[in-house]
Amino acid sequence: MPDGFDTAAILKLDNVDAVIKESLRLSPPILLTERRLACDRTVAGFPLRAGTLVRPCQYLTHRDPAIFADPARFDPSRFRKRQPTVYEYYPFGGGTRTCLGLSYSLVQMRVLVAAVLSRVELNLAAEPTRATRRIGALVAPAHGTPVLAAPNDVR
Repeated sequence: MPDGFDTAAILKLDNVDAVIKESLRLSPPILLTERRLACDRTVAGFPLRAGTLVRPCQYLTHRDPAIFADPARFDPSRFRKRQPTVYEYYPFGGGTRTCLGLSYSLVQMRVLVAAVLSRVELNLAAEPTRATRRIGALVAPAHGTPVLAAPNDVR
């Protein structure tokens, strides 16, 4: 389709999905979640009573070298090799309280990335900043990431 998308083709963009998942691993939109235990639990060898507030941190979990080899490196292929468990990778929260927008967000990102990359090639204009800012409960780059867009002749 010259002026649109083939919906079936968009659902098969495995490389785009891997890039999105790796981006969310390194820069989760929410840095930690908060849960109150409904019953007594043992977490990481520590006994915790019902009612205890726990705060799993996606940012730290996603950088654990025991889970992700060379965790600071951007490597989308890690999501083509295996799918991490819900305890290892949870950029939108986890368990019964996973963000309701998870599936919609992933499809929306896939469509957006496919639309942009089908028309332009993106290259960094400057070294990206690590500085972040909060937007409500979300975290985003403080000053964006400057890129240069060049026409893509792939179409």
